[in-house]
Amino acid sequence: EYMQYSLSRDNQTVEIRNAFILPGSTDQIHSKLEVFIDLKVPAGIQLLLKNKYGDAEIKGLSRKTSVELEFSDLEISDMRGEFELSATYSEIRGEDLAFSVFRSNDSRSQLYLDLSSGNYTFQSRHSDLDLTVKSILGLKLESVRSNVTVRPGSFDAYNFTLSNTDGKIFVPDTYAKLIVKEAKQSSLRLHANSRKP
Repeated sequence: EYMQYSLSRDNQTVEIRNAFILPGSTDQIHSKLEVFIDLKVPAGIQLLLKNKYGDAEIKGLSRKTSVELEFSDLEISDMRGEFELSATYSEIRGEDLAFSVFRSNDSRSQLYLDLSSGNYTFQSRHSDLDLTVKSILGLKLESVRSNVTVRPGSFDAYNFTLSNTDGKIFVPDTYAKLIVKEAKQSSLRLHANSRKP
């Protein structure tokens, strides 16, 4: 009775919505109802996902994907193309990620990502990032009060710009001495093919 679904189409855009609509006299729902929506779409479509208080999984897409999360869990795998993420109080896990461009604006979230190739930019506030990097072209990270762990196959093969205010940067011991600390900010810059310390 309170659950509402809608499906609409406007030219090339298809929108699917589900929501709880409560009467003014009701302040909460007492139910163990779970909703599972399984959408299969062509790999080459553009996708916009807005998710609040739920789990989502995206795999096998190759064009632009935009995701907005609040209080949600997201799993992504076998992804290509461009990816834009906005996340608050969420957990994101990803593997086999080869985005041409990846941009994340996250707050109070946890990201565990396996980055195969591409360029990655993170703006993080009060988040935890654990990044395993393989053959990526670039990594730019600006964070405030976040913990950042970078696990590269080889630091010498990548361009890194890491900056963290009121947080920590975790790297292999060999590179820890290259972290520059000024006041409340830590930073690390490495360029591909630079000489190993």
